Amino acid sequence: MQRIKLGKPYDDYIAQQIEAGYFASATEVLRNALLQKMELSRTIAPKKTILELVQEGEESIKAGRTVPYDENFWPNIRKKGEEKLIQGTQIQDHILP
Repeated sequence: MQRIKLGKPYDDYIAQQIEAGYFASATEVLRNALLQKMELSRTIAPKKTILELVQEGEESIKAGRTVPYDENFWPNIRKKGEEKLIQGTQIQDHILP
């Protein structure tokens, strides 16, 4: 049988999940966590590398696709994000966590 040492915070979390009745064993907790991670990695397209993002940024600057940074920059970003959320527009892959 395979043994894994996770450490106190993880052991405590697993114990809490079992005590709360969500799972019957540590194996079920870990299996569920791995299954969720596997599903997530299948549904999210591979993220761009930092080098690819820098190159895209440089191309945008050369093409004149820039936004001035001023006191309205972040409020405008938030407003656009809220509008996209309301419209149901999908977030670009490289922005997803």
